[in-house]
Amino acid sequence: LFAPLTYPLTPIQLTMISGFTIGVPSFFLALEPNKNLIKGRFMNNVMAKAFPGGLTNVAVVLTVSISCAVFRYPVGVMNTMAGISVAFVGLLVLAQVCKPFNTKRFLIWLLMTASMAVNILLLGPIYSLEPLRVSQWIVLGMIIGAAYPFFLLMKRLVPAVIRVWNRLSGRAERMHS
Repeated sequence: LFAPLTYPLTPIQLTMISGFTIGVPSFFLALEPNKNLIKGRFMNNVMAKAFPGGLTNVAVVLTVSISCAVFRYPVGVMNTMAGISVAFVGLLVLAQVCKPFNTKRFLIWLLMTASMAVNILLLGPIYSLEPLRVSQWIVLGMIIGAAYPFFLLMKRLVPAVIRVWNRLSGRAERMHS
């Protein structure tokens, strides 16, 4: 949206990714009993949980897009690499949502990961995923390999930024009162 690059994902890829990282798991996770009250600032909690995955997706998609432009990969390869990268980040976020793992949550995560792998590796053409050459898998592996530490960094950084923002916005409100 903010870079002069081709849109990196196809709608059918987004369907697969959201189905296995949001739709199916949220159905089963919602069946778990939870009597805990919402604590703290609701929006801050939501932002602290959602932003790290979103920022990681932006980073991997931009990295895939730029890498594909540098290596002159066709658009279909870029779509495939972006789709697999976003799927990986979605599974990272799902793992965080499932923590602390118990047998049911681990099974949900494991089944969604296995389902995603089967769909990518065996049913790729249905999802507009093109076969990748070894060199493209290596580039993709490097991007995915960097995604996990980036995600962990964002998980630490985003709450810290929110805390600073709240302090600064609280001071601004007191100064204008």
